This record gives sequence, C-alpha cells and structure tokens, in this order.
Amino acid sequence: SQLASKGFLTPRDLVTLNSGEPLTELGFAQDDADAILTAAESDFSAGYCAALESGTGMDSIDVGFDEGPLKLKFKGIAAAVENTDIILVAGFDSEGGTGPAEASGKIAALDCLAAVNGKPLAGMS
Repeated sequence: SQLASKGFLTPRDLVTLNSGEPLTELGFAQDDADAILTAAESDFSAGYCAALESGTGMDSIDVGFDEGPLKLKFKGIAAAVENTDIILVAGFDSEGGTGPAEASGKIAALDCLAAVNGKPLAGMS
C-alpha cells in the first residue's frame, strides 16, 4: 500500500504526525488523510489504555533536566478512558542541535508523559 511503502506500517507509525499533510503528499485526499490519522490515534489510545490497565508493557522512569528548553515535541490524544488524555512525545526539535531530552537517551518518540515536576497529569484540565 501507499502507507507501507513510506514506512507507515502500524498505528504507532502514524500517531506522531501532527496533521494529515504527510499523507496528502502521498496522494490521499485531505478527508481520507484526516480519517486515517484519527483511526491511528484511536487504535494507539486503545492499546495504551489496555496496557495501562493490565500493567503490562509499561515501564516508568523519572527523568530530570536543568533549566532550558528540552526541545521536545508533544501531541495530545484523547484516551479510550473517559476524561483522560494521553500526552506523548511526538519527536524532537533538533534545530540548532540536539536538546537535552534527546541527548539523554532516556526519552523516545511515543513515550507518554505522566507527570511534570512530580505532579500527575491525569485529571488535569
């Protein structure tokens, strides 16, 4: 398929996209690109929530950084669990060099952010 030929094999491969634009560049109509991206986010969310509930496949790490920009790109996805969102790392901003988050090797694309400065994000608005 057009998606597979460009490395988009699973929902995980699509979920970090911030828009359907890369898919329109492959020849998909904008409505189709948006539908594909929405389906990928839904599938990712369902898998994430299932893993969270079962306690399998989820590792937790604490990472600390000094002041300054982390050079991370985040994306919010509505979770399969009501009134919950998933904040995931969509990638890194490497303009001007690698940032501390990427350089640490502890954070990767698709990692989910659970807390900031020790405060859980769950239930925040």
